[in-house]
Amino acid sequence: MDTPVYEYVLLKQDFLNAQKLFRRSRPKAAISYWLYFWVCPILGCVAIGITLFGLAAKRPHLVTLVVPFAVGGLVFAIFVPVHRWYQLRRAWNNCVPASLRGKPVTFQFDDTQLISTVPGRSEGRFFWSAVLDLAEDSQLALLFVREKNFLFIPKTALTAEAWDRVRLYAPKERRRLE
Repeated sequence: MDTPVYEYVLLKQDFLNAQKLFRRSRPKAAISYWLYFWVCPILGCVAIGITLFGLAAKRPHLVTLVVPFAVGGLVFAIFVPVHRWYQLRRAWNNCVPASLRGKPVTFQFDDTQLISTVPGRSEGRFFWSAVLDLAEDSQLALLFVREKNFLFIPKTALTAEAWDRVRLYAPKERRRLE
């Protein structure tokens, strides 16, 4: 492949921004996020409030009815954010181990394929027909190679002409795996 090689450094902030862009580009992921991080904990806090009210008003039937929801809400309010933090930390460490941080990643493409290389770690070669979707914002772009797997590329890594070519080769409509 005789095309320009673009280099960039994977940063943790880009990784976190890629996770946010993933949620924005996939409605199911956004709904799941809001449900687990906001709705369930808020309902749990309401249930805890009702439980405390039932205890203060000496209404044991109200307490027995609401305690399971209060406990569930408490678990959601504490466990889910801690688990999400742990998952993101683990995913970042798997994506870019400490020994490779700060080293440049290469990205090159032509009209048939793209190659993403993390030196000393991996090289991914994908035909454009294997790319399912392209999601982008002002900071970075996601090239989906599976429904939940993507390459994230900072917008500063490629020139404006290169981004035009990526948009030309990437699928025009989102495709689903069958």
